[in-house]
Amino acid sequence: MKKSWILGFLLMFLTACQLDPNTEELYEKPASIHLNTNIPSHISSPKEQAFRFLIKENGQPIRASSDIKISVRKYGEDLQTTVKAELKGEGVYRSSYKFPEDGLYDIRLDVTTADQHIMPTKRIAVGQLTEEEKDVLHNKQKKEKQTHSHH
Repeated sequence: MKKSWILGFLLMFLTACQLDPNTEELYEKPASIHLNTNIPSHISSPKEQAFRFLIKENGQPIRASSDIKISVRKYGEDLQTTVKAELKGEGVYRSSYKFPEDGLYDIRLDVTTADQHIMPTKRIAVGQLTEEEKDVLHNKQKKEKQTHSHH
């Protein structure tokens, strides 16, 4: 009799601890930022290049109150240049940068909204690359393909 009472108590305890299948709906879902850019992968020579960005949060263009920063850094150097982004319309930002010389450059967007912060970076080739820069670019592209091939 005592064993059946303990067994009954354990069964009641275990069934009371089951998760509600709808628990995930109780939590607030974080905002998602989506970024579309027109940054080319290669620019034929050092020159002024215009960039356009469309930034959306939860499918809606973000407002001007969002914090947008753009930085450009030549590969292998520590110095980075901050580039101003101008709001051109709902969620559309535009900037330009004059590349001083040939080489690999990293362009990083720093986007902060009330709910989220993202910092995507794109590496681009400007003009003629050294063999080392070609290897770096080739290895990065190869790594990106491996990373995205299983999604």
